[in-house]
Amino acid sequence: MTVRTSGAALLAALPVIAAIAAGPAGTAAATTATTAAPATRQGPVRAAPAGVTTAAIGSCYGSGSRWWCSNASHAPVYCEPDDQSYQQCGWLDSTTSWFQCKTQTDVWGEGPYWGGATPVWLYTQGDETYPGHEGRHAWGWVNQSWISSSTDRVRWCG
Repeated sequence: MTVRTSGAALLAALPVIAAIAAGPAGTAAATTATTAAPATRQGPVRAAPAGVTTAAIGSCYGSGSRWWCSNASHAPVYCEPDDQSYQQCGWLDSTTSWFQCKTQTDVWGEGPYWGGATPVWLYTQGDETYPGHEGRHAWGWVNQSWISSSTDRVRWCG
């Protein structure tokens, strides 16, 4: 018997495989991040989606310019990672998305993971374009606090 699987189905299964490889909760690979929040947080406050866990779900996987990570659905994609106006240019519908690289800025974004705030941003193309930003084609930055995978392996931009 031959079983055929589409590329999309295989990509959708990879986060599950990575989570299994990471081991049970409590091991070094499944610990939570301990990034301290700044005295005053900047940026929009986002509630965690229902059922969200704050433990790392494996690591991002890939190489070169494509790193696949588990993320919360409806994660906002911001036009610039260091713009405190928080102009949203898109969002991620999927819960597994690819990112090209990451950067760290003085601007802290907030989301449901990693203690809720982090200055690390990952560059990607969102699944949907925010109205008024069609020319960007949803390209922008997602704050690491929306990504449940460990982003340690994702390359730094520049």
